[in-house]
Amino acid sequence: MASKTVSEFAQELKVAAKTLLAQLRAAGVNKASETDELSETDKTRLLDSLRVERTQSAQRKITVTRKEQSVVKQQDGSGRSRAIPVEVRRKRVFVKNPQVLAEEAARAEAEAAQARRAAEEKFLVSVFTALTMLFLIIFIGKTSYKNVFHLMTVPIVFIIMGAAAIAISIGQNSSDMLFSLHFGNTYFGVSHTSLLSAVRVMIKCFGAVSCMYFLSLTTPMVDLFTLLRKSIIPNFIIEIAELIYRYIFVLFDVSHRIHTAQDARLGYCNLRVSYHSTAQLASNLFIRSFNQAEKTYTAMESRGYDGEINVIMPKINHSVKFNVFTVIFVAITTAIAIFSRKAGI
Repeated sequence: MASKTVSEFAQELKVAAKTLLAQLRAAGVNKASETDELSETDKTRLLDSLRVERTQSAQRKITVTRKEQSVVKQQDGSGRSRAIPVEVRRKRVFVKNPQVLAEEAARAEAEAAQARRAAEEKFLVSVFTALTMLFLIIFIGKTSYKNVFHLMTVPIVFIIMGAAAIAISIGQNSSDMLFSLHFGNTYFGVSHTSLLSAVRVMIKCFGAVSCMYFLSLTTPMVDLFTLLRKSIIPNFIIEIAELIYRYIFVLFDVSHRIHTAQDARLGYCNLRVSYHSTAQLASNLFIRSFNQAEKTYTAMESRGYDGEINVIMPKINHSVKFNVFTVIFVAITTAIAIFSRKAGI
């Protein structure tokens, strides 16, 4: 399609060329003179800007229509009285005070800035937490970085998928988007705000996952259950967690044995046989786990089980280094949060 100049487009729209130039500048299209050419993208941006401006102007006005009906009696030429219905409509347009609009805009901007500062504060704390946890896992806990990377692979995939959904913005205007795709009257793209939000969510989730792996890779479950028993959590919940934790390894062990036996008998030689072997593995695993549960319950009853699992709680001794490191970590995290809030970043 052939491009048109600003003057030709103004004649087509039946508006003054200077007015069109002002509207183009307000839409972010830099055109200096009436002889500059306009592309289809420039026209689309102008249309989006006019739509937004029209919507905002409509929100500033409130129109009230009042309708009054009455009857007027009048005599005709023959002396007869006739009733003539009369309807009076009055319309009033109330426009918000510009000072009130400015105060509302300033209030909204202040709230948005406060929300951004709070997000940045959590962002910095999450970065520090994630780096600290990884350092403790690899260098203090002596866990191989390859194993840590392998464990992080699965949650990172889900984190990236969730962040991608946050990064994509949908709207009627593409002026604030870094890049976008146009489908009908709707734009699908990534804006600067949505991209920052997605990055923050990714880092916060990464910090939370690193804390979870630090706890699971460095702390025995016996110590965790001992700590839970000293808390206000009911005992039956802790006992269920202990049995679930135990049976996870039992199921893994049984499934590994069944899979090894099937593989030795060519149970996974092709796709059809693999499906059949997998179905058999699942069914046998359920039956064997049920039988194992019955045996475990019988063994617990023979040892005096009365509804509560009694265990000897080991005595936990906290070293001085552990206490000092905990205090330093909490102090640094608090200092980062306070600094980021005062600095406004």
